Amino acid sequence: MNKVKKMVLVSALALSVVSTCSATPMAMGLRCGNSYEKAAEQYARSIEDLVERTGDAYEDVTESYPDNAKNNPNAPAEYLQTVVKLGNNYLSNLFGLTKSFLGK
Repeated sequence: MNKVKKMVLVSALALSVVSTCSATPMAMGLRCGNSYEKAAEQYARSIEDLVERTGDAYEDVTESYPDNAKNNPNAPAEYLQTVVKLGNNYLSNLFGLTKSFLGK
């Protein structure tokens, strides 16, 4: 059952990253005026920065996991908690950026 939960979590995060990457070109495609174009460019840059920061954080956690797991039976649970926290922060920031962009 844990394997299924992990697979669902990873699939959901992968879907959110793909959705984010799809939103960026759509935002860049808005040509309804200069202010909208600048807002779309800023939105696209913000999403790129968010994806980069989140990816770096995932990479750091994944690379440090083997060292943290030595003689630590709680390591898998701690790893999953950290990954879920990163995913929640990513989605929260993504929704915030999108809400801000759509409000302009």
